[in-house]
Amino acid sequence: MDYRTLMSTAWGSVRVCAAAAEHVGRPVLGPLYTAIGTRLHNQRRREDPTVITEALSEAGLPASLAAAATSTEFDQRIKDSHHEAF
Repeated sequence: MDYRTLMSTAWGSVRVCAAAAEHVGRPVLGPLYTAIGTRLHNQRRREDPTVITEALSEAGLPASLAAAATSTEFDQRIKDSHHEAF
């Protein structure tokens, strides 16, 4: 997988996490990050399009949040959060 594709995939997961946090609150981030990370890193399913919907289901979230992966709606909030952390 080339760098741009990898970053696009990474942004998708982060966008879904931002959407989930807005939908139900920040406490969902731990379970959702873990569910996504297990699939991407432990199971090495980086090119599997079902990773996000499976992770959402595991975290008790609606599959409709997966649409955030390809939306730029949360990008500025993600960037602001990143800058705030530093």
